[in-house]
Amino acid sequence: MIAKSKAVILDNRPVCDNKNRVVVFTEQYGKLVTAVSGYGKPVNHWGGAFEGGNILELSFLKRNSFYTITGWEMLYSPKEKSVMDFAARELVLDATNELVPAHDPERGLFKWLVWCLRPFRIRKVYAYLARLIYQGGFLDFSDKMLLSALENGFEKNLEKSSLEALARLLKREMDFIQNFIGGPLKSYDFFRNQSRGGV
Repeated sequence: MIAKSKAVILDNRPVCDNKNRVVVFTEQYGKLVTAVSGYGKPVNHWGGAFEGGNILELSFLKRNSFYTITGWEMLYSPKEKSVMDFAARELVLDATNELVPAHDPERGLFKWLVWCLRPFRIRKVYAYLARLIYQGGFLDFSDKMLLSALENGFEKNLEKSSLEALARLLKREMDFIQNFIGGPLKSYDFFRNQSRGGV
């Protein structure tokens, strides 16, 4: 059966000489782990399509619970303006990859992720992470700081927030996420190192 879906590339890493493990978050089928052959070769037919943060229209060959990517159309490829943009995007992708279970369609969260990435602004990250926590079902509803991050127009309200307030909010969000996954996110340390001196 051939299936199609919009997808965000969450992770892509080599597992052996001729194969990469690519994690995609699709609108129709949730998070899928796929294998892509020949991706790391200097000349390959994938053309860099499966880099983290790319948004694609994917075609799959579906056999039971196994999916093989058969084609794609590039919808959006991020262009970072700075190392800090890259670090913030990696934090979003890493947190999503860790929290979203496989084969669990989550169209609402998929739309929020696309909103966060396209066009990308670092201040969207705070609102998206709050939404990720909420969608995951482990938000402490007495936590006013995180509840405010779910309000309409939150991104605009962030423009008035001090760097200290943003750092406190991000720490609160990451406490939720890291407690849930039972360990640290390396991308969080990378982002913190880059964000010293501005958000």
